[in-house]
Amino acid sequence: MANNILSVIWITDQHWSYYYLLIGFLLLIICFLLYRLRQLKKNIGKEQDYYHSLFDILDNLPFPIMVKDIQNSFRYYYWNKESELQSGIKREEAIGCTDYEIYGEERGRKYRDVDESLVQADKIYRAEESYSTVDGAVHDTIAVKSIIKWKEKKKWLLVTRWDITRLKTYERELIAAKEELEKALNKQKLALKSVNFGLIYIDKNYLVQWEETTQIASLVKGRHYTPGQICYKTSALRDTPCEQCAFQKAIEQGKIIRHTIQIDQVDFEVTATPVYDNEGIEIIGGLLRFEDITEKVKMDKMLQEAKEKAEESNPTLAQMTEKAISLLSGTEEGFFLMVEGGAMDESAHVSDVIELTKQMRAFDDAVSLGLRFAAENPDTIVIVTADHDTGGLQPKAEADKFVSANKTAYHTKAMLEYEAELQKANPDIDLSTLPYRFTTIAHTNNKVQVFAIGYGTEIFNDESVKSFEIGKFIGAALGDENFGAQNKNGLK
Repeated sequence: MANNILSVIWITDQHWSYYYLLIGFLLLIICFLLYRLRQLKKNIGKEQDYYHSLFDILDNLPFPIMVKDIQNSFRYYYWNKESELQSGIKREEAIGCTDYEIYGEERGRKYRDVDESLVQADKIYRAEESYSTVDGAVHDTIAVKSIIKWKEKKKWLLVTRWDITRLKTYERELIAAKEELEKALNKQKLALKSVNFGLIYIDKNYLVQWEETTQIASLVKGRHYTPGQICYKTSALRDTPCEQCAFQKAIEQGKIIRHTIQIDQVDFEVTATPVYDNEGIEIIGGLLRFEDITEKVKMDKMLQEAKEKAEESNPTLAQMTEKAISLLSGTEEGFFLMVEGGAMDESAHVSDVIELTKQMRAFDDAVSLGLRFAAENPDTIVIVTADHDTGGLQPKAEADKFVSANKTAYHTKAMLEYEAELQKANPDIDLSTLPYRFTTIAHTNNKVQVFAIGYGTEIFNDESVKSFEIGKFIGAALGDENFGAQNKNGLK
């Protein structure tokens, strides 16, 4: 009996041991599951934080980003802040809507066609697009669309835009400026073609950069200046520069060089002007000017022959004036005599103050004869004037300032060259001590004086009298009623 009791007790204890073991194992499983659940919650939190961060970044990027649900009629799923700013449409109004619902039929159809063709081709879309916002402003953009996939099941359409309105504005302004520049250049070319001389720009290596020789091209055959070619090879048909090359001398000496040449019985005056860099230090090339002076040479020759014949008798301006007065004063109708001291203009053009002084004295002698005749004949009118000023003769102090400030200007530079030649030809005269000095070799817009005596000449006391009014006055004085009636001063 006792053995039986002990056996029952042993079996009962072993039964409880299995329960304890099972309970411990279950507790271990529960702890593990709780741990995994806690880890999973942590990971889910991290993943949510990650997505939140990612969306915050996308939401604050400085360009529009939109996402469309391809499988839901291309309805908007995402619409960032910049999309709101540029479109003027809140995300609450855009998300869940199609382009038709947001933009209307026309613009919506345009976007839908692009989206559908993109999905069908499965390629990235990139193009310039323009659109207008509610405030009427037009925006130029670069639109990029691409397909993104989620676990091979879900498809989205990512849309980004870069606003290039300012860049397009700059582009349009540049295109407009380019067109204006081209118009100006075309006008310049037309102007150059209309002049009666040729212009060629050559760099210091004798390479022709550009030319405009339309007016002289027909005068010579087989000789021309070609851009991109060595000048003397096409113009002079040589392999080396000409011995008397004006361009070469201008480059070497750094000053304007002029000479005349004859090609195919045509006389040309060649002017070579050195061209400096922006700093005005280094010579980078030269400008050649070719002018047909054939007729001028013929005229000069005729004038020289006439001058030589005239110099055989060598009458002075005063002598010719006296003879003219004696021949004309014998008529009862009266007479008109014009005496011109043209040699003064010639002297001023070459800055020859010495010759100008002689010619002014000769002119003064002729004026004296006219005044003497007027004193003896009170019904005589004497007018002394000039049609223009030449040379810009000024008191030396003022002239020195002008020349110093404009010494590189074409006409002033030429004046300095003539002045140097004059000084060289007259070493016994110190030109720097003279009280007056030229400032140019050209005509100027300086006012000229009018001196007059006789009936009605008091109108010339007005400094604002115009040159054409002198002619009207003379016509009226000679009895031309028609002429006189047009005179603003009413002279008949």
